[in-house]
Amino acid sequence: MADAKSLLLKLYHEPDRKSIKKDLWYQILKDIPFGTGTGGVCVVAWGTPGAEAANAIETELALTDVSSDSWGEATIIRLTCTAPGTMALGAGAKGTVISGSGTNDMLIETNSDGEFSLEVTDSTAVLVGDIYVMAGPTQGSPALDARTVLTNTFA
Repeated sequence: MADAKSLLLKLYHEPDRKSIKKDLWYQILKDIPFGTGTGGVCVVAWGTPGAEAANAIETELALTDVSSDSWGEATIIRLTCTAPGTMALGAGAKGTVISGSGTNDMLIETNSDGEFSLEVTDSTAVLVGDIYVMAGPTQGSPALDARTVLTNTFA
């Protein structure tokens, strides 16, 4: 079967792109590395935020492949949250903070399963509202789908 490059060229030169059949899209996508670990695309998945306690909310982050299977590899990514939030390693102790603990911008390394325990704290202790957490790649990260934003609601 044709490789992804030739199929993409065929798509580019197709005068009526609406006529592209599903089987052509399948052939293009099947050659792109979506597997787990090195060479694939990993997806940021957030667990359900826990209850607020002592001005902090804990949540689990899990990196998966595009099929929602465990990433199965320690991975370095960046986490950023909105003010007045700060972040640290949560009580679940999955993963490692490389830098930025106690700030709104951290570099973290997930555990070998692609998991990280996150604690988000309202640094003012008076917020009634939301603190958002976004994940993003670093120069050493794999291709990362980080479109999902974590919302922590403080009451």
